[in-house]
Amino acid sequence: MKKSLLIACCFVLCSVVLACSNKRDDSGDSGTGSDTDGDTDTDADTDSDTDGDTDTDTDTDTDTTGSAQIEGSVQKGPFIIGSTIQIAMLDSTGATTGTVYNTQTSDDLGNFALSTDQIGFSEIIGSGFYFNEIANRVSGSAITLRAAYEIADGAGQNAFLNIFTHMSSGRALALIKDGKAFADAVAQAESELYTALGVLHPDLANMGHGTSMDLTGADSPDNQYLMAVSCIIDKAAALDALDDAEVDGKLQLLVNSIRSDLEDDGAISNELKAKVRAGEAVLDPNTECVANLSAYLEQQTGTAPTLPDPNQAEDNDRDGIPNALDDDIDGDGVANADDDWPYNPHIFGGVWQDAVTGYMWQRYAESTTFVWQGAIDYCAALELQGFSDWHLPTIGELRSFVRGCNATMSGGTCDLTDECLEQSCATSTCCGCPGFGGPGENGCYWAPEVTGVCWFTWSSSPVADNSGYAWTIEFSAGSLINNWLKGSDGFHARCVRGTGTDADTDSDSDTDTDGDTDMDGGADAGDADTDADSDGDADTDADSDGDADTDADTDSDGDGDADTDSDSDAGACTCVTTDQCCDGCNPINYGTVCGVENCPSDSCTGGNEWNHYPATCSSLCDSSGGCETCSCASTPTLCTAGGCCEEACDKVDGCSTTAGACADVCGATILQLMMTCSGCGTSGAFGTCGGTSYTCDAAHACEVHNCDGTPHYCTNASGPWAWSTSSTGC
Repeated sequence: MKKSLLIACCFVLCSVVLACSNKRDDSGDSGTGSDTDGDTDTDADTDSDTDGDTDTDTDTDTDTTGSAQIEGSVQKGPFIIGSTIQIAMLDSTGATTGTVYNTQTSDDLGNFALSTDQIGFSEIIGSGFYFNEIANRVSGSAITLRAAYEIADGAGQNAFLNIFTHMSSGRALALIKDGKAFADAVAQAESELYTALGVLHPDLANMGHGTSMDLTGADSPDNQYLMAVSCIIDKAAALDALDDAEVDGKLQLLVNSIRSDLEDDGAISNELKAKVRAGEAVLDPNTECVANLSAYLEQQTGTAPTLPDPNQAEDNDRDGIPNALDDDIDGDGVANADDDWPYNPHIFGGVWQDAVTGYMWQRYAESTTFVWQGAIDYCAALELQGFSDWHLPTIGELRSFVRGCNATMSGGTCDLTDECLEQSCATSTCCGCPGFGGPGENGCYWAPEVTGVCWFTWSSSPVADNSGYAWTIEFSAGSLINNWLKGSDGFHARCVRGTGTDADTDSDSDTDTDGDTDMDGGADAGDADTDADSDGDADTDADSDGDADTDADTDSDGDGDADTDSDSDAGACTCVTTDQCCDGCNPINYGTVCGVENCPSDSCTGGNEWNHYPATCSSLCDSSGGCETCSCASTPTLCTAGGCCEEACDKVDGCSTTAGACADVCGATILQLMMTCSGCGTSGAFGTCGGTSYTCDAAHACEVHNCDGTPHYCTNASGPWAWSTSSTGC
């Protein structure tokens, strides 16, 4: 009996599994209409209830017979291999029919291919990690992009998912639900999004649909527009993030917020417009975005690509003239050719790229000091912003970092170069300019976009005719100095790298047992998993705390309807009414910067500790909607002395040493007089005393010198010649 029951249960279970695995709806036709007339509906059914009278209402059934082959790509930057792709079939009201086709991206360019046995209206959803063009790295978290797409019968169909399709698709589905024809709804939604964003299209009259725009495709007007929008939104998210780790979440939040806001009435709030505008105002798309994407694609394919030019659509000053045609891109009244500084600071997190030379520099130099070899080793081991090929600059490279002192800048009258490293090359003009008169922070002679301790900085160039010393630049005066010992003097280091080297995207060989893409360079325990619970959806609540994460699940509440917004728990938070902090009910806004205060000036405490403060500090919104107290933390340095040097501290120079006292040495046969302390200057310098020596012998009989305030005579009254405080014998 038990055996028969077990066999019967297995049979039933297999039948259920087979039924559930069938992707098609077998209820008679593939639509969601309620009639059973046996005809496949292609539009409005003229007799849906078989009563012989023509209906006046519209049936929701659509013609889904046929087969299709779809190829495409999901792009923010390109999604990486293994990202999930879903095609959810929709009825004529935009509601899901329950039929979903699944695949994954086949490479790190975001490409996918999928065959379906139904045609008609659909929503395509891509979730996964992606290459972030602004941050110049693969993302630290997954995002989700969507597109409304009508599948036609046959092969050779191309569909691209991007942030433009994502931000417009919610509005398109809302219009379809209100009775708008699918193609008309998509066209209206994209037109409204175009108006809301305010980004120029190079050929608006012939603008195509978002699903035909290819971020890595030909240099066409549509693709130029998509490149500009993609870079601008990415930049806006980076500006809104407190640090690099927040960028990907802020990006998903921004595109979801625009999508949700547009959905209601085809417009977005002034606050969202301001964020887009802020991103466009400071973006240098070629340097910050296109160059990074080009290097990434070359790394993947081995061929340098030709990408769409975003400057055909980008308009930094919003004067209605795209950058490519604008003689004054930043709108400051100074023609581009005459601007002293680039209209964009070329900042990549902790890296600043010099627009003149193309070198990439540490934006924030360490306050730590190093001996010369220690500085070389520090730069060689540095990993910053995805790059690991940093080095201590040569004196020629370090001179290119100087700003505001014409004599010592690259090409200036100072003769010291990488080809001339002898002491004689340091001509008088190498002495620099008046102290603290440069254009940088605190008057340093470097660009305003960088910070650091305005003091001696090592180069990797030894003094050619004195190998124990190396060349430095003292940035408070922009002066080139050579009298520092490589093995004992301690100075600062600012590392540099050349152009054209790709960032490491972490292609490792770590063991990965869950089938998900490994992002962190570690095995499963540290993986950023795109589907931690194996439910087939990109995680929207990876920590199971009940709050939805920044990416959207197609059905986060399990009610069978596709979500129209990205936050399934939005109603659970408490609305914040403090205008300067948060608007609406989104708890992520608690991380918003709501105030910036000036930090105290650098100062000395206890006579021997130098406290260096940043220029400003930011306060965040707290959980009550107010601003937290700004906390300016200093970097303390203990000033120390050595030998005859005495420690000193002041708020401008920080730690230094000054010459101390040296006593005369009154020996029996040699007097050392006029003693002075040398070797002081930097904190911890070890001073030495030196002076003039006088020997007592027959050639200097009865010679007299004051030593330590007392006359000493050279005499042999007691036998051998010796210095004596008695003049006997003279």
